Amino acid sequence: MKEMSLLLGLTLLLTFLALGYTSGYTESCGYLIRKDGKTRALINGSITVDIEQRGPKGTRNTTYNVTCSSSSELNSTDCVSCTDKMITGTFYDVTLTNSNENLFANITYTFKADTKNQDWSLSNMTISIDEDEDENNQTVALEGWVDGYKYIMNNVSLDYQRSYQCKANMSFLMNCSVTTTDGNMSNMSSCSGESLYISFVNFQVQAFSFYNDPNATTFGNSYMCDADTTGSKIVPIAVGIALAVLVCIVLIAYLIGRFKSRRQSSYETLK
Repeated sequence: MKEMSLLLGLTLLLTFLALGYTSGYTESCGYLIRKDGKTRALINGSITVDIEQRGPKGTRNTTYNVTCSSSSELNSTDCVSCTDKMITGTFYDVTLTNSNENLFANITYTFKADTKNQDWSLSNMTISIDEDEDENNQTVALEGWVDGYKYIMNNVSLDYQRSYQCKANMSFLMNCSVTTTDGNMSNMSSCSGESLYISFVNFQVQAFSFYNDPNATTFGNSYMCDADTTGSKIVPIAVGIALAVLVCIVLIAYLIGRFKSRRQSSYETLK
């Protein structure tokens, strides 16, 4: 019976771990783009930035997490440009953290709308990171950008009442440039010794949807990305199979235990 209790406890533990694995995601930050105090776009998600630096001594990879300026409120910014066809908003001095240092970045989202078809898409995302001064005391800024429609939204446009959501991890190699500033002189070049990657988890966006409710801070019905729809089928099946195997093991162990117990009882009776 002790073995039975132990196996049942193990089964319950693995069940809770499996449920936690399928439902747990990294804490997300919420962002709000406004014009004249009215909502024009919403963004939510966990963002990670990876900087790969290549040099004579090898390759160094550094990971930074984009942190929320407020855990309870949306990070808000005004439109850089807001029309019926385009929304651009920049979030300034966003903190990138890791265990060793903090960096600051400006993150810009650009949305486009097709007024004829009444649909929208994320056109572009740009991140500009202020790095430390180099060995020549020059200020170095690293900038990366990614085609939001082609890569983040996977060539999907949505009607004005829907949001785009992807809980799965999305990671992209960004187009990259480096700007070096020495005094009043600036020089921009493509990245040669560095690569910039950006990753999203539990990402959700929506734009051009709030004219009827300009104070809205919640998303409309979501369109799930392909990774979510595929993962939502595979993971429960895998968890179900694993639990079925565990149940079989528990039952077999129980029957073996019962058989040994009866055999031992019969042996003692004969004695």
